[in-house]
Amino acid sequence: MVSRKTHVDDEGSVWVGTDAGMRVYPNNQSAKGKICRSLKQYQVWGIESSKRYIYVGTYDSGMYIFSRNSGTVIKKISFEKANRIRRLKRIDSVVYVLHSKGILAIRGDSIYPYIEHNPIISNQDNVIFPIDIFKWNEQILIAYYRGNTLYKRGRQNQPLIEPSFTKDLFDMTSSQGLFILSGVAFKGKLILGADQNRIAVCDSNGVRIVQFQSKYDRFLTSWDMDTDGENLYIATGNNKNLNEGACLKVSENDLSQDYIWVNETQIQNFAWTVTFDAKNHGVWSSTLTKGVYFRPQYDKWIAAPSNFEQFEATEDFLVAWNDQHVYLKQHDHTKWRKSNKKIKPIQFVQWQQDLFVIGMEGLYQFDFKNNSFTTVVIGDFSEVLSTQQGLYLRTLFGPLGFYDPSSKKYQKRVYEGSRSVTSMATYQNEIIYQLENKGFFHLYQGKPTRFTTDFETDFHKTRLFFLGNNLIFQFGTLLRICTIDFEQHSISTQKEIDLSEFIKETTISWIRSNRFGLWVGNGQFVYRFSIDPNLWNLRLIDEFYLGASSDNKDKTIIVGKTAYKKVNGYVQIQLLNKENSLLETIDFEAKINGTKISYRHKVPRADENEFISFKVQSRDYFFSEYGYIPVLVSKDSQWISRTFIPVKKEQLIKYPYGIYQIEFGTNRRVIKTLFRISKSIFKSVGFWLLSILSLFLLVVVLFQYQTERVALSQKISDLQMNTLKANMNPHFIFNIMNLIQAMIVKSEKKKALEATSELGKINRLFLETSNKELISLEDEIDYCERYMALESMRFEDKQSFNFSLDIEESLDLTRWQIPPLILQPLLENAIKHGRSGRNNIRLNASLDRPHLLKITVENDLPKQKSAKNTISTQMGMKLVRERLDMMNERYSHLLKASFSVIIVDNTYNVVIELKQVSHDWIYE
Repeated sequence: MVSRKTHVDDEGSVWVGTDAGMRVYPNNQSAKGKICRSLKQYQVWGIESSKRYIYVGTYDSGMYIFSRNSGTVIKKISFEKANRIRRLKRIDSVVYVLHSKGILAIRGDSIYPYIEHNPIISNQDNVIFPIDIFKWNEQILIAYYRGNTLYKRGRQNQPLIEPSFTKDLFDMTSSQGLFILSGVAFKGKLILGADQNRIAVCDSNGVRIVQFQSKYDRFLTSWDMDTDGENLYIATGNNKNLNEGACLKVSENDLSQDYIWVNETQIQNFAWTVTFDAKNHGVWSSTLTKGVYFRPQYDKWIAAPSNFEQFEATEDFLVAWNDQHVYLKQHDHTKWRKSNKKIKPIQFVQWQQDLFVIGMEGLYQFDFKNNSFTTVVIGDFSEVLSTQQGLYLRTLFGPLGFYDPSSKKYQKRVYEGSRSVTSMATYQNEIIYQLENKGFFHLYQGKPTRFTTDFETDFHKTRLFFLGNNLIFQFGTLLRICTIDFEQHSISTQKEIDLSEFIKETTISWIRSNRFGLWVGNGQFVYRFSIDPNLWNLRLIDEFYLGASSDNKDKTIIVGKTAYKKVNGYVQIQLLNKENSLLETIDFEAKINGTKISYRHKVPRADENEFISFKVQSRDYFFSEYGYIPVLVSKDSQWISRTFIPVKKEQLIKYPYGIYQIEFGTNRRVIKTLFRISKSIFKSVGFWLLSILSLFLLVVVLFQYQTERVALSQKISDLQMNTLKANMNPHFIFNIMNLIQAMIVKSEKKKALEATSELGKINRLFLETSNKELISLEDEIDYCERYMALESMRFEDKQSFNFSLDIEESLDLTRWQIPPLILQPLLENAIKHGRSGRNNIRLNASLDRPHLLKITVENDLPKQKSAKNTISTQMGMKLVRERLDMMNERYSHLLKASFSVIIVDNTYNVVIELKQVSHDWIYE
């Protein structure tokens, strides 16, 4: 696939333009997908973005401005105005569109009112169009294809600054001039890319030409440039071979040289554009034939001073070598040290602050003063092991030796009978090794002791290493996890794990261990595991992506939490920390018969002939392209499957019937689901017997339910009648009639008529509501107000009776339904048992929550009464409780009522709470 341009927006999304439309990673928004679908048939050559817009330039259809929020086309610039768009470049807040007729400038969704036309550079060459635009020294400069002159932006197409500058560009190249194709400001200089292996470095002192040199005859053209502030990245392509090119990383020191050597290992694909990605911390390069490449943490890659074959890394040193030279570099220094001595390294090892290596003549130590390796022990060694005491050296068939760097003494044989050591490891200064055909031994204070094991044989050759307190034996991809007892000198197997089954569809090239865990990987991926001490299983901690590579078997070394990898002419350095882990941005999805399952689902059911499908999604570009997700499956509490499911591919799993649990995710985010796979129930005799029995039981239950319903209706009628009797207390009517008679005697005819009218209204309300099961809260409060108004007439001193009504403003009284005449007994009880001399009664109604109504009747208690004897035993209060209980049974799908009495600070509170249960918020 031809990739033309890669752009990283402010959210970290990567937009890739190709000859077959545009792609975006991650595509986690419908707007992004809509933009890509709109361009699927066009050649996308330019991409830029702002907070509100995505700008896309196509080679053959024009210029598009999309809304980032909706993905719709805001504006399209016609083909006639923007013919053959070559590049989009955002400088400050302006997007410049470079096309075959000139330059367009866009701010927001508005086009500048002018089109800058191409200047007349040569009468003999009509192929003139802008190829790049960049900013240097507060001026915007334009480079034209086939032109050796830079121009300032403007209507006049004026040449850059003084003629001498252009003269330098012309005189220092061939008669054809320096064809400027790209440019960037870097470290106060202007770097111009050109054809025929040349770049120009321009500053106040003039112009210098730096050449690209390589082993073979190539014409590398610098098509694009970008910088992270510390390094310069150049996309180059070989004009004579469109399959060759390189994405070069160049330092400021490299630009001070006369030439930059391009190693053969750096030659890869024709690079068309290059983009530094600050969000994902790497560099993207678009190629003509191999799509888009991503190089993570490219700013940390170290270029070897010459073509090297291999490298090695220790805690403090980085070593690279070929047949002629060995180069040494400390991690905290930038300069390489060169040694000309041919030592043919086999293994490097660090002891304290010194570097040692075993080579063709024996053990060497690096002399920092003379930049050379000196021989300290002569011998044919095959492995060296570093401990606090010194270095243990083994030969292929000879004895195990020991070198003490402090005293510079060598002990050829640490003990008798140590010949033919096949493998060895160290743990807290304890040396464990294997002798061919003799088993495993422990070397302590110069004395060997043989271990007893539960292995079938101790003579099978294996690689051994420690992971924490556990001893690991490696047989290819098979790991045997063991515990070791140094006092009893015994080794016991706890678990065997085949990594090829655990990490499916991933080639394992190497296995390493250190104090941070077990590291497994290849040239593209690194997995970090720990050991679960309860199940003796490997537990995935992190997964890392090391970038695309032409050879996934490239050597990778793990030192601490840093990965060192050989990539072309560089040593890639990548920190393996949580910020770079691919497991931080995983989304999971599992389905049974098309229905999603997650931790919320309990025991979904699937037929034994049906498949369970798993599909993993991710917001992370690298993981969605290359990743895997760990999945563990157990049956009857026993793990039966440990595997990695590839992302973006639907995984079908078929198990026999039973109950299963699946865990997928990481140790920080694990989704568990429990499900059942059953036999087909329609083929079971038990199913039909159970169905018949269920039908019989259903008939019995329905009959019993109908009987209880009739009894319940009768009980409700009885309760209603008793309640009415209690509400219309004869004593209350007698008191009111006496009150009216007294008013007539006192010639208070107006008050008497008022009392008589109110009594009639109460009677009418009583008759209207007594035959209803529920009435509105508005009608019930109206009844209570009239009732309390009549009761207040009985008290000659208005100060001795005070009734207040407090209704919350937001409360809709017509919305709430309650049993009729349910509050009157509570008010009557408050009058009867209130404080003599000053009776304060309060009726409050408010909403605790949108679905919870609280009604409270309050009155002050007499001082001489205790809490115990104030609890009402009146028939009215008892019936209120019973009516609410009956309402809960009958209208459980609508309301739920509760009744309580609370005494606080000599205040008697009767509380009724009504909760609606027919709304969505019941599940909150």
